[in-house]
Amino acid sequence: MDDTSMGFQDPTKRFLKYLRKHPDLRSRIRAPVGESVAYVGSFDSEPAFLRLLRLQLTDSKTNNFFMLPDVLRRIPAPADLFAAVGLVAPPPIRTFLDYVNFLTGEGGWAKQVPWSPDGFTIWRALSGIFVSNASGRLRLLVGDALNRGEKVFFKTEVFVLERNPDIDLFSRTAIQTIRSQMKAGVLVGKVAII
Repeated sequence: MDDTSMGFQDPTKRFLKYLRKHPDLRSRIRAPVGESVAYVGSFDSEPAFLRLLRLQLTDSKTNNFFMLPDVLRRIPAPADLFAAVGLVAPPPIRTFLDYVNFLTGEGGWAKQVPWSPDGFTIWRALSGIFVSNASGRLRLLVGDALNRGEKVFFKTEVFVLERNPDIDLFSRTAIQTIRSQMKAGVLVGKVAII
């Protein structure tokens, strides 16, 4: 049974509605041109996001990219968001990332909504927006990924990127190769374009 058939909690429904009604907010969920990164899986048993975080912190030649949490951390939490979603704001939620973590129970917050299907869908929506706003060169880090059906990259990002006319030809070719392999039921090797 597909988890999404169970329906969403009211805060999730209201959050997704808020995103739809605020194109100005959606347009801010973007990295600078050529600095978006999409990632999934692990490389040598290290999660891709940890590898990227290490690169951001240690290598000035390769740290000019933004993961979705980096972008969300730069956006102040909209003042009307809590009321729109029907939740009382606990202190200190300052950024959009803080708010999303508050909703999904990450970063030490108590969950407001269950991970499945709500939290996963919230991250899918935000990731879809992020990669739809990507332009220029897209950074990719696609490693070994178990349970592909539970990964935002394979459920959302790759499909949105395939339709994104603003990424460069090199990035588009990499995405098309990944999609072809997915259609064939096999993913061969790892992709690292950093």
